[in-house]
Amino acid sequence: MAIETCELTGTQSAKLVKCNYCSKKICMAAVKSQKRKEVGIRYICKTCWCSMAKRGAYKSAK
Repeated sequence: MAIETCELTGTQSAKLVKCNYCSKKICMAAVKSQKRKEVGIRYICKTCWCSMAKRGAYKSAK
């Protein structure tokens, strides 16, 4: 398992997730919220949470 760098915080982690709205690889400290849906787990980062359009898309995702 390779060590990768978070694109938001700059910390190095072995487990990064991908934000579903900006496609950045982020660590768990940069994840604002996550929820399980039929298609899998949806992640939204702290920067996408500030955008009202992306936040609305996250909250209405099925």
